[in-house]
Amino acid sequence: MAVTSDLLSGLPYDLSSILPGKLVTAALSSSKSSNPDTRAKSLNLMKVISSKCEDTSIQTKIVTEILSLPKTGKTTSPEHRIVLFQMTALFPTNDSTSSIVVDTLPGLCTKEGNDHALQALCGALIPHLSHSLTSNTPIGSASALAKELGSTKLSARRALANAVGESIWNVHSRQSQFSNEGEKFLETIMPALETALTASSTNQPANSTGFLEGYVAVALSLGPLYTTPSASKLASVPALSDILAVSPKPSFVLNDKIYTRLPAPEDEKWLLRCLEGIINRQGRKLEKDDAAKLAVGMALIHLAFESKSSEVRRITTTAISDLAKAHPRLISHLIRDSLRNWLQIQDARAPKIRKADEEEVVESKSRDIGKLLSAVFHHSNTSSTDKSICEDIAVDYIVLAHHPEINEDAQVSWIGLVQSLGLDPATVAVDKRTRILESLWEAASAPPSDPRLAEASYRAITTLAFVQPEIYVQAVLEKLEDDLDPANLDFIGLEERGIWASPPDQLFVDGQS
Repeated sequence: MAVTSDLLSGLPYDLSSILPGKLVTAALSSSKSSNPDTRAKSLNLMKVISSKCEDTSIQTKIVTEILSLPKTGKTTSPEHRIVLFQMTALFPTNDSTSSIVVDTLPGLCTKEGNDHALQALCGALIPHLSHSLTSNTPIGSASALAKELGSTKLSARRALANAVGESIWNVHSRQSQFSNEGEKFLETIMPALETALTASSTNQPANSTGFLEGYVAVALSLGPLYTTPSASKLASVPALSDILAVSPKPSFVLNDKIYTRLPAPEDEKWLLRCLEGIINRQGRKLEKDDAAKLAVGMALIHLAFESKSSEVRRITTTAISDLAKAHPRLISHLIRDSLRNWLQIQDARAPKIRKADEEEVVESKSRDIGKLLSAVFHHSNTSSTDKSICEDIAVDYIVLAHHPEINEDAQVSWIGLVQSLGLDPATVAVDKRTRILESLWEAASAPPSDPRLAEASYRAITTLAFVQPEIYVQAVLEKLEDDLDPANLDFIGLEERGIWASPPDQLFVDGQS
């Protein structure tokens, strides 16, 4: 089969006329082998077949033949069904083929008892359902899908919620429009999404697998379905109207006891889409609600720093960059406050970790912080962003960008970040002198509210002294002279000296009064 696959892949011809009777049978026969290598070769052969078949009627005939095996129960193992579903996903979408796939696969969900095969089944469903949502071909399986979205079987419910959600999301990503049949499908599944949203809002945080369906419902309602009439009912569900709640009970989207325990990358991807929807659709509310803004930022930072999936970390950084382009001031404040809070939490945890295990190495997140800051300051954001906003962003991070946690691994500096905004750091240091000095003195106040932030302000001073020495060297000297002026201690009298001299456990008594 490997030789056949290589030979066919090099042919510049349409092989539609010879495929059904000659090659498809061989691929399907090998797909039921108990040998993994043989199954892989059969899948590769079918991949070549799908690429060399341009006749849509033949494509439909082949897909029908593939699906007839699991449909009639003629498969030999879960591995056999996985290969068949993967074969189905290889064929291009069109009205006839996609209709067959979408009408057949939902009925197989109830029969499928293997989770891996179920995942493969749903993976094959996504592209074809997405096509059907923009096609005028009726979707006969809409009711079956809606029913399975409320299945009592958790794995089936999660897999189908992800598949249906991805299908709808792909329509949005392609900037396509839902057809009349697609709108009917949305109306059919809307009660199931409403039920999922309500159920997720009442789940206990310990039930980490019970939130994917709710994330899908929130992300779709704030994203692709935001202006869709069929989704208007979702907006009235309390779980969605209270999505920004942080106390006394946080919403399931902003609850750190939930999102820090999510079991799979799919959960985190849909959580990210929820957060994007909140920022895009409820940005004005966020600007006025510091607690909710901090909660959204902390969730984004968790996905960017702590996700076990490199793909999730990557798309989170990309999403923050896109959000910064659309909402530069909001994202600047949101990430600044959240990153500062996250750093304080890490500083508080570090001594406890060292005390618990002297040999444990605390992993530095400097590189991740560098990527996060780069996303906020991404140079493409400047094309449509007012210069004054860019200058404010530069000042917002004058202290934070010098935090001791940020080392050479971050590969960023405040000067480089400002330049990525299309600004001259020296000019910003002059034009925004008052705000910059206020930020420095606030962070370095005595005693400092955050010692590490005070250290960051000292490091920022060295940068500013390099950029504009005639301004900032003089400003620091004047500040030192003012802080060390003996006149500042004139308020100390005999009573204050007596209190100071008294032992800690002894009450001071003024004998002269």
